Amino acid sequence: EHYQTWTGSTGAFCSSSSTFSSASACVPGAWCGAKKEAQELLKRKHAQLEQRRQEGVRALAALEADEQEGIAAMLKDKSALEVAALIRERKCTAVSVMIFTIKAAMHAQDLYRCLGDTVYKKALERARQLDEHLERTGEVVGELHGVPISVKDNLGLVGTDCTMGLAHRCFQEFEHSASVVEVLEEQGAIPYAKTNVPITLLLPETFNPVFGQTLNPWSKERTAGGSSGGESSLIAAGGSFLGIGTDIGGSVRIPAHFCGVVAFKPTATRTSLKHKGTTTKGVCPIPSAPGPMGRNVEDLALVCKLWFSERLWGKSPDTFPLPFNEEKYSSDGPLRIGYYENDGFFPSCVAGQRAVREAAAALKAAGHELVPVTLPSPHKLWEYYYLLSGDGFSQTLELLDVEPHEPLLNLVVSVNMIPFSLTSKLAMLADLLGHKVTANTMRNFGGKTADQLWRSNGRRLEYKDEVMTWWKQNKLDLILT
Repeated sequence: EHYQTWTGSTGAFCSSSSTFSSASACVPGAWCGAKKEAQELLKRKHAQLEQRRQEGVRALAALEADEQEGIAAMLKDKSALEVAALIRERKCTAVSVMIFTIKAAMHAQDLYRCLGDTVYKKALERARQLDEHLERTGEVVGELHGVPISVKDNLGLVGTDCTMGLAHRCFQEFEHSASVVEVLEEQGAIPYAKTNVPITLLLPETFNPVFGQTLNPWSKERTAGGSSGGESSLIAAGGSFLGIGTDIGGSVRIPAHFCGVVAFKPTATRTSLKHKGTTTKGVCPIPSAPGPMGRNVEDLALVCKLWFSERLWGKSPDTFPLPFNEEKYSSDGPLRIGYYENDGFFPSCVAGQRAVREAAAALKAAGHELVPVTLPSPHKLWEYYYLLSGDGFSQTLELLDVEPHEPLLNLVVSVNMIPFSLTSKLAMLADLLGHKVTANTMRNFGGKTADQLWRSNGRRLEYKDEVMTWWKQNKLDLILT
């Protein structure tokens, strides 16, 4: 009852659970036309999810005697670092922390549908092992000893799928965890759940036929964002202290903004994509990057310190060996911060502009130098971002051909089918009407020849140099936007 069931007769994606009904249980007709095989996979997957939930419930019941009195009050609103300190100082056990976290995650799932696969039983066993280690040796295994962590669906975790919201990616369990997950596990972190994503990860909200629709804990009438929307919703709902998402064009930043949590997208080459699921293999110009998500900046900084080190470099030869700059991070000297409320090309909402102004005022009051800036040629970014569609979304279309479709992705597919001769004319018309964003989208979206792709990527590299020169000329430490 706690997971959605596919009803092929209506094409609706519904739940018989009253709990789920409170979280937008039924999606009207959106999934019509799903292939029979996909329907069967979804039924089997939902049964597996319920089985794993029940295993967690039984494991919790068996450990009731180990649950510490007052643990909820002790852990409420704590950061990952604070939880690690409580365990290290033996004020609570890893098992009691995990029991609290699993209960909180289950509650968040009932309300907001933020979870994917779960490994509750395995997580409780690992917590018990860590408690025994601390009792026996008096030492913790690492910086995150006993801290539960959640992991985005598309990152490898032993014994779970990387579905990316696709029925046909179910029951393809990874034999290895993602390198970025392994580094944290070696420091004592305990993965206990994976979190929801949009189908194919190509949308800024979180909705798919495998795990359903993730809602915003601040308001069920609003989206949690995406594509790491399951992570942001779970953290905001109190079901996770620390999580790992991934990001290309905002996939940890958008949902963090929507749900009021903290996220950081590192430069792609400073982290590792080893043992990560994908729907678009070989997309080199704009790579994805794993990024930490949590309740405060200090937790994210710790994750970056662990990643930007030999701990990760030894696992992934493609990771650039640039260590975390502790001196820069710890410095309390004034920074020169550029800011803009609008890039002059893509309009920003009024609330976003206000947030920039308020943040700039707070930073200025803290002693930093704030300077208004104008980003050089922001319209060029539209061309370079759409290098992601350079193959005409051929890999994505192959996957979606046997899947129930999400309406917004149907729009993407439809636009991609328009012949270039027509899109160029539509772009000219949009320009005449003053719709700059639409015009640039029509010009740059969709498949490209190898020559077009190489030339566009060449212009992207030139633009990167242009921006870096502009940055140095303005002597900026960062940009607020």
